[in-house]
Amino acid sequence: MSLKKHFEFDGRANRKTYWATIGIAGFIALVTIGIGAVTEVFAEYIAHQNALVDYVRGTLIALVELLVIVFFAWVWAAVSVKRCQDLDKPGWYAFIPGWNILVLPFKKGVPDAHRADLPTASTG
Repeated sequence: MSLKKHFEFDGRANRKTYWATIGIAGFIALVTIGIGAVTEVFAEYIAHQNALVDYVRGTLIALVELLVIVFFAWVWAAVSVKRCQDLDKPGWYAFIPGWNILVLPFKKGVPDAHRADLPTASTG
């Protein structure tokens, strides 16, 4: 299994793939942000060496947390767009409030034989 497919917007994602991708990426994001928060709390108990060290440490933690949030947002967007394509809908449906929470995780995908973008016997 290639990690590259989790960052691409092409293709389809069934419900199992959607839940697995969101679960794993969400877990990674929560653990990383949690480690950053715990590090920040424990750093308060350590004697401050100087203001510059505190500033750099805080900036690095914030930067790592920002990168994790961007990573999770990208993976979420990619798998959500692929999930919309599995439902035979345009990818921008993933960004409609409610649709991405109520429909994407639960609705069964459209079988290949009934997809609008595939040629049928009558269209050649």
